[in-house]
Amino acid sequence: MSASKRIYWPQNDHLFGGGVIELNQSVMREDLTFINLNESTLSLFLRAIPLSDDRKYVIICSRRLMSIAKYLLKRYQNVFAVFESSIKMEIISRIITTSPQNEKILETHSEQPPLTEHEFLILRLMSNGMDTRSIALLYNLKPPVIYSFEEKLYKKLVFEQSGIPLAPSLLSRLRPSQQNAR
Repeated sequence: MSASKRIYWPQNDHLFGGGVIELNQSVMREDLTFINLNESTLSLFLRAIPLSDDRKYVIICSRRLMSIAKYLLKRYQNVFAVFESSIKMEIISRIITTSPQNEKILETHSEQPPLTEHEFLILRLMSNGMDTRSIALLYNLKPPVIYSFEEKLYKKLVFEQSGIPLAPSLLSRLRPSQQNAR
């Protein structure tokens, strides 16, 4: 399937794709691509953000990633809607079809603030395997500056109730208790 005809991402998520195909039929918009942003797709998404200029994007996102989705909605013109994954498809369909086409949509119960540009950049570099010192060297900064961004990322991407990092393989080194050991 060519990039211009892609209606959902990632393409190998057939369960999500089945729901999106049904949703897309009710929405009747050929310019939309639906992105499933969750813990399983996060690293892949961050390595190669699948946003091209010729499409409009609807991000369906887990609550834990809402800070990232809010950043994308704010930063990218072609990301026009973000929905929390707990919202039913019928409601998503109704909201998309009744909203003006150039109005941005955010439907979530999450009060998490969006990531900043710097936090998002650091998160992407970390997902590509860079460590704190390498990121600091790349931008001619001292490691404590990067540590402060990592701490902010940790706070935004952790469930406060459980204290469990969002993506242990990616963010486990962000635990504040480990900062002194660096």
